[in-house]
Amino acid sequence: MTDLAHSMTANRILDTAIEVIDQEGLFGLRVMEISKRAGVAIPLIYRHFGSRNGLIAAALETMYSRLLADEFQRFASIADATSFRTIGDLMDFLSPSNDPVRAAQCRVRLMVLSAAHELPDLKSKVVALQSEMNARTVALIEKSIVKGEGLVALEPRTLNVLMQSVASGMAINDTAGFDHVTSDEFHQFWSAVV
Repeated sequence: MTDLAHSMTANRILDTAIEVIDQEGLFGLRVMEISKRAGVAIPLIYRHFGSRNGLIAAALETMYSRLLADEFQRFASIADATSFRTIGDLMDFLSPSNDPVRAAQCRVRLMVLSAAHELPDLKSKVVALQSEMNARTVALIEKSIVKGEGLVALEPRTLNVLMQSVASGMAINDTAGFDHVTSDEFHQFWSAVV
C-alpha cells in the first residue's frame, strides 16, 4: 500500500469514527461497525490505530482540534472587528445563545475532556492543543484590548482563564439540560466576577 493510499484509508476510518461518535456517542463506536461503514477490514483499523482506544483517541483529538479552530476563528473574526473597550464588550461577545452549534461544541468539549482522563495519549494531545489555543487567545486579547479602558485592570491571561471557565460551565449546563442562562444573567455574573 502506498503512503497516499495508507493515509487515505486512515482518514476514511477516522472520518467514519467521528461520524459514529457524532451520531451515537463513544459507546456507539464499535470496530466492527467502523469496518463496515468505512469499507475496510478490521485488521486494517488496528494497523492504523493500534486499538479501539487508539481510534477513539485519534477521533476525539481531531474533533477537539476542529472545535478549538472554530472557536478561535469565531473569536478572531469578532475581535478583529471590535476592540474590547469594556467588560461589557467582552460579555456581549461571550453571551450565551441557544445556538445548536454551540450546544454540539459543548458536548464535544465535555466528551473529549472526560475521555482524556482515561486515555493518556489523548490527554497529552489535548494539553498541547489547549496550550496552543491559550497562547493564541491571549495574544488576540492583548491586541484587542484598548488600553486605558475598563479591561486594563485584567491581564489577558486572566481573561482567557475566565473565558475557559465560562465555556466549561456552559458545557455542563447545556449537557445537564438546565435552563439556558439569559444574557442579563450572564452580564450579572461577569460584573460580579470582574
